[in-house]
Amino acid sequence: MAAIASMVDRVIETDVLVVGGGGGGASAAVAARRANTEVTLVTKGQLGKSGNTIMASAAIGMDGESAYRLGEKKADRSFNKDVLFERIVKSGFYLSEQDLVKQYVEEAEPCVWDFINLGRRAKQRFMFLPPGSWFTSGRAIGLTCRQAVHETQGIQVMEDVMICDLLTSGERVVGSLGVDVYTGELIAFSAKSVVLCTGGYQPFSFKCTHSGTTGDGMAVAYRVGAKLADMEFLLFLPGVLLSPQFHRGSIFPFIWYVAGLARPDVLNGNGEKITDHLSPELLEMAEGSEWLKLIFTYYWGKEIIAGRGTKNGGVYFDFSNLPRWRYIRGALKALVMLKQWYRKNWWYQGEDMADLNRMALRRIPWEVGLSSEYSMGGIIVDTEMWTGVPGLFAAGEVTSGVFGAGRAARALTEMLVQGHRAGLSAASYARQVDTCAIEADQLAQIKERILRPFSQNGGPSPSKVHKVIEEVADAGLGFVREESSLNSSLKNFEPIRHEDIPAMSLLSHSRAYNLEWIQAIQAENLATCVEIGLRAALMRKESRGYHIRTDYPEVDHDTWLERIVAKNDGGRMILTKRKPLSTSLPFPDGKRENIITYAIECEREMKK
Repeated sequence: MAAIASMVDRVIETDVLVVGGGGGGASAAVAARRANTEVTLVTKGQLGKSGNTIMASAAIGMDGESAYRLGEKKADRSFNKDVLFERIVKSGFYLSEQDLVKQYVEEAEPCVWDFINLGRRAKQRFMFLPPGSWFTSGRAIGLTCRQAVHETQGIQVMEDVMICDLLTSGERVVGSLGVDVYTGELIAFSAKSVVLCTGGYQPFSFKCTHSGTTGDGMAVAYRVGAKLADMEFLLFLPGVLLSPQFHRGSIFPFIWYVAGLARPDVLNGNGEKITDHLSPELLEMAEGSEWLKLIFTYYWGKEIIAGRGTKNGGVYFDFSNLPRWRYIRGALKALVMLKQWYRKNWWYQGEDMADLNRMALRRIPWEVGLSSEYSMGGIIVDTEMWTGVPGLFAAGEVTSGVFGAGRAARALTEMLVQGHRAGLSAASYARQVDTCAIEADQLAQIKERILRPFSQNGGPSPSKVHKVIEEVADAGLGFVREESSLNSSLKNFEPIRHEDIPAMSLLSHSRAYNLEWIQAIQAENLATCVEIGLRAALMRKESRGYHIRTDYPEVDHDTWLERIVAKNDGGRMILTKRKPLSTSLPFPDGKRENIITYAIECEREMKK
């Protein structure tokens, strides 16, 4: 250990190292600590105050029957565990691992209810809405995460520390190397087990997510041998503000629409009503179920790609045909909701949205677009949250397998259920193994790689490289895809991977609070995720869920009811296919004309 200590600024030993400060990380840390292991929780920002947790639209839920049993008399008891299971699998286009879905459904009740009670002890408010969900603010979710950790004595919390890579001995993960963002210190963590709860990857230039959502956990796991799957599936959120510029990326219009406060007309750039293309059945699905995101992504995307979008590549929410009294009634409901969550009028996620209200009253439309909010893809795990790499576990959005090709249930529930299970599994593993020494040679190699930008001059800046990655993702992985753009994007990606990233250089050679340096580490991670996503999207010659191809519009169950799996084979990226696990719902066969035909068929089946 003396040799290791001489190579870094600090060495920290622990039983279980949990990476990530959101709901998954907090749940994993609490569960592992309650299992009587030493726990260190490391987060890239501040616990409960950074990352995507605080950006969430903040819905958390379970089946309605369980919610009713817990005292919510407005819960829909017919929305039982079987119905929730079926909805998740079918909305995921049957790519879900059904054992993981079963776990989600069965363990949601205790995990969610414990979290809500924690939140109430933290003086946060949760509003119940049928069939079985509670709505609150992203801020409330974050504060509840802090409450959970602070109520559990003995968890060592290290904030503003970014994990750069995992450390291994043979095939076993034995810790990680991190950077203190503020001081620039290198920290070696020696751990018997590691839990990754680091979220997904959002590669696009138009964001409604945290800018640090760069697939860090996915990439570090991939480098040590964990397999990634479903990386072509990125969930898009319809109704994210494109303008005014200072509100760009806010999901407030989406919340307005799904809450049914006073629904505007959705117009293309030519002023034509997009919803006129939807049948009454489809419109009912869009406005009354979790199909809304997929249906609007499909129809808005077609208008935008055809050149009928707004000047900024979106659509309009137009209130001009809405009776004034109806809008005012909706606005008053919005005020009550926002005041309950944020204690201020027209305040949403740290922004004053009163100008949007004034615009609507003056019949000025809101310009909104499609922005990716969630990654269905990620690390392959089993029901113990094991990644297949000894000592390495993962939970939440960094994983894959629950939601398949499209998410119909609550991501916050996923992170709580999986985080709790991962913490228990990591603690159990840690109790069975001895501490394994960090290998100095491997640590030296990782250290040399992450410090390389300091020794180089004249190379591209990390911010420029990050921007180029976003441009490639915009062109190839957007909400509508086709072969030529995917091939072009992969061709444009080659120099990023092989030339730009290795040559990155920094303006400042100080490691203290050097955000360019952090960007350099993130750029490499994001590049790994984007390349896998592009290759998987090119390989999948069909449309399924949020992978919509204009050249292959059919949903092809006979050929492509398969997960695309990526493996790191000595630096080579190998993609293969495999069937998801079916435990109770048999797979469909044949082809469907497009994703909308499939969605209508599923909705009819679920209503029988």
